[in-house]
Amino acid sequence: MQRCIPLFLSAFFLSSLAAATEVRAGGFLTAHYAGEHGDVATDHPTALYFNPAGLALGSGWRIYAEGILAWRTVEYNRPEGAISNRIDGEGQTGTPENGVDANAGKAKLNNIIAAPFLGVVSDLGVPNLGVGVGAYVPFGGQADWDKDKSFADNQEFPGAYDGVQRWSAVNGSIRTLYVTAAGAYRLAGPRLAFGAGINFTESSVYTVRARNPQGTDDLVLPSGDPAEGRSMVDVSGFALAASAGVNWEPIDGLFVAASYQSQPGFGKANQSGTLNDKFGNAPAIQEDIRFEQELPDIY
Repeated sequence: MQRCIPLFLSAFFLSSLAAATEVRAGGFLTAHYAGEHGDVATDHPTALYFNPAGLALGSGWRIYAEGILAWRTVEYNRPEGAISNRIDGEGQTGTPENGVDANAGKAKLNNIIAAPFLGVVSDLGVPNLGVGVGAYVPFGGQADWDKDKSFADNQEFPGAYDGVQRWSAVNGSIRTLYVTAAGAYRLAGPRLAFGAGINFTESSVYTVRARNPQGTDDLVLPSGDPAEGRSMVDVSGFALAASAGVNWEPIDGLFVAASYQSQPGFGKANQSGTLNDKFGNAPAIQEDIRFEQELPDIY
């Protein structure tokens, strides 16, 4: 069976995968390479991403490697009012009173995040020429939430060990790797440079979250059996993208520049992989899926 899941990506969470519904969310741009040198008018090797015309503004061989590391901490407090169905007796579906702490309370995240860049640029001995190749991750995010150790040995609600945020995410990553080849040439008379590039992109999504067939956070069924389960999405795919830019120096030291990066796939890009579901005591199910991703055009 093949299922199409059109989603707009979020930095941390994927919304419900129970049906092929569209979800809109915020961006997760990570391109902060080269600090103040990473901009549209740069002559730095990161022009491979920001504006390929800048490759023609330097000379000789230039090699640049960078790895940005960030430590991110997040706290999330899930209120009791967020619980779908609180129950006060047997023979019902929901969260029993002795399971409220399994579905409400505080969750924490402490993650190290990396954003690499590697680029090589040269004029190949030709004045006003610039060519280069590079690899980097301009879009990406990951989350791995801390475990709730108070539920480490709990046999009644074992899923609560993954934290109260587990109905949105247990852990996961969303990432797009670019491998870029670009070239540029500068017209010395008008001091106008123009460049273009092609991007080979590889995107992947991996996420694990708590789920049940009803799309709620119910912990038990009327029979007393567990209702909570897990869903795992693991997909990846390749797509092409393109870039172009200009850089004009009307007077010494003043640069006017513009650039464009197309969407991977020039629109919606497909990823393929699997959706694995395990609900309560029911057998695990694996399905082949197609994941439709739409990243932005960048001007």
